[in-house]
Amino acid sequence: VESAVETQLNPLVETALDGSIYIAWGDRRSNPNYDYRLKRFSFNGNEIESYTLSTQHTSSVAGNIESFKSDKENGVYLLWEQVTGSQDELRLQHINSTMNVDGIGMAENGMVISDIDCDRKNSSMLVIDRDNVIISYTTSSCSGSDATSYGRAYIQKISKGLLMWDSKGKMAASRNTNGNDVLNTKLVRGPENGAFIIFSQNTTSDNALRINYVDGQGTFAEGLTYPSGIGLGSLYNKNNWELDAVSDGSNGIFIVWRNSSNKIVLQHIDLINNRLVATNNNPVEVFSSTASYVYPRIDLANTASSDKGIFILFYDYNSSSNAYGLFAKYLNKPDGSLSNLFTVSTNASQPNFSARQVHDINATRFDNEAYVTWLGKEGDLLARKIFINSSNELDATAQTLIVHDKSGATGRSSPGSYNADHDQLGGLVVVWQQDRGNNLSSDIFAQQLGNMGTLGVNADILSDIANQQIFEDQDHRIPFSFHLSSPVRSLFNFVSILSDPLVTASVSNDTLIINFPENWNGGLFVKFSIDWIDLLLPNDTTSFIVNVSSVQDAPKPFQWVSSATDTINITKTNLQDSYNLQWSESIDVDNDTIDYLIYARVGVYPAEEVYDTTGINFPIPYQEFLENVFESTPGPGSTVYFNVKATDGIDTVNISGEDRMVYVNRYDYLSTKDITTPTDFALHDNFPNPFNPTTQIRFDLPIKGDVRFTIYNMLGHKVREYNMKGLSAGYHTLTWNATNNLGSPVSSGIYFYQIQTKEILKTKRMVLLK
Repeated sequence: VESAVETQLNPLVETALDGSIYIAWGDRRSNPNYDYRLKRFSFNGNEIESYTLSTQHTSSVAGNIESFKSDKENGVYLLWEQVTGSQDELRLQHINSTMNVDGIGMAENGMVISDIDCDRKNSSMLVIDRDNVIISYTTSSCSGSDATSYGRAYIQKISKGLLMWDSKGKMAASRNTNGNDVLNTKLVRGPENGAFIIFSQNTTSDNALRINYVDGQGTFAEGLTYPSGIGLGSLYNKNNWELDAVSDGSNGIFIVWRNSSNKIVLQHIDLINNRLVATNNNPVEVFSSTASYVYPRIDLANTASSDKGIFILFYDYNSSSNAYGLFAKYLNKPDGSLSNLFTVSTNASQPNFSARQVHDINATRFDNEAYVTWLGKEGDLLARKIFINSSNELDATAQTLIVHDKSGATGRSSPGSYNADHDQLGGLVVVWQQDRGNNLSSDIFAQQLGNMGTLGVNADILSDIANQQIFEDQDHRIPFSFHLSSPVRSLFNFVSILSDPLVTASVSNDTLIINFPENWNGGLFVKFSIDWIDLLLPNDTTSFIVNVSSVQDAPKPFQWVSSATDTINITKTNLQDSYNLQWSESIDVDNDTIDYLIYARVGVYPAEEVYDTTGINFPIPYQEFLENVFESTPGPGSTVYFNVKATDGIDTVNISGEDRMVYVNRYDYLSTKDITTPTDFALHDNFPNPFNPTTQIRFDLPIKGDVRFTIYNMLGHKVREYNMKGLSAGYHTLTWNATNNLGSPVSSGIYFYQIQTKEILKTKRMVLLK
């Protein structure tokens, strides 16, 4: 990150919502003076901004940044302490290049957060949002009009670079006349844009550790007279805080500390009706300590549950394994039970708070997992990923990582101070101070740890997608597991590469939607990737196959080509001519053979299948019309209706459109010119008789005229009737197929047939025998 002639020290790291990484540290290249520097890197480690944040100065705390926090968007706040005149003061700077060109949000050397005439120390900072910050601190060595203000805790709100709670800030905790000063402060986010303030007082009381709450307008939940707030319990060492706290994600706070009984304990505090209420009657014991320093650390697990659990990490001695090391427990919810003790590593050195060499735990943005960082016994900087398993116990599959091996240069000592922050994904960014060997000046280094507990940037962003099996003509929706926080989504695109360009894909609400063309089947290879925009990050990819099984498809709809109506005139000389029935092709996507079934309906009689073809047109000779149409409808003309169906042997579809209507005229064919005609009317016996199922009935007409031909049953009921208008003179034959006027078969028995014209009325008998 930085290398200079003199020491670079005490780095801190924060990750912005856009995935960029801010690293700040103390700089002593102008020895003996200090200033503070900051660099911003893209997610993949390219430097994009650099700042010097203070004028050169000296003080007992020079080089130590008090607090460094994300502004909840794309910038950071930096708080430091420096001596001006004879007093220690706190200064604040806001860096966010999206707000102005130079990226500096406050005065060039930072804004002084209080003008109280005291040393301002033991500070803590809480960022509410990009424009609002709350800072707490203690006072000592006061003088002038503020001479009696020592030993207290104060709190100040800064909104858009302006002091909101008086130029001195609001008193948050008081001392008493016995010298029970406030010794330290810590702020944790609370509801309603407010803050929980934890503080300790210089007393042997069992309630030396205390807490209060202040809302966004500066109103406190509990009293401010000594002892302020409510008591939490005793401290093992009031001057050396072994304590940590975190918001519960709702209206409360978790606090873990080492008490005077040498036990690590935990308490949960809720804000209920603007009063502080302890969840547990007594703090919950986490572990009985024996180590000199344990420094418990906690972080809130990232989970969709409203009751979020917490990770608890500490250094101590475990009698079961007879070893010092780094251990952890998990609390499922505020009033839940603790998990079993989990050994993170027994290769851990004792923490050193003043050197900023204290282990840390950072929950990632993935569900129920966290990264732990610490110094090993040999001085190597180490890290390991842990998670909560299905039994609500801590677990780990990743091995311990050596983030930095101190043996890289002769005489190199252990890394100095170090710090870590999640990378807005499932990984971690670690920064540290490292000398160049043989006590030469130190430089600042950084390393990203990936989601899978490995060195390097994240790769496992998408979970694997298994092969899919579906049926034809279904668009397919595939929910996928996606391990990125929402703000980072603007940095990448989803990309789908498909083996068939006719198939398309899109993404909606963490679901991959594959759109298949109609009737598509077979195997589709899919390569689904996270493609970073303008970032040199590895694209995470999962590949799978969608097997689409074919289904039986009916033939496609088809249309008529032939005219809706037509007329043909049959003569004795054109019997070889043909009427051409035509239609469009019906497609079968399964490549089955299509047969076209042609149906004909004469007059009022039912349609019958008359032809079967694989072509899309069918010529019908006039001779066939003559032979088939007039069997049951003697006369000079008749109407034939045609319908076509397409079948693949399984499914059948009708042609679109009305039946084609063809009027068949045989008047010229029946003309008696040049042909001998009967001289008398005659009705002949039917043949055969008895019959089943058809019989022919002949009759003679000496002159042209209208003919009514009727069939009766034994009861005299009319069964079938033929009306033939303008029937030409000649010899005629009528075929009866033993059906009634509705086309239904009639029963066996004796029937009478009768012919009637203007000139005659004749009747004969026939027998239907089945």
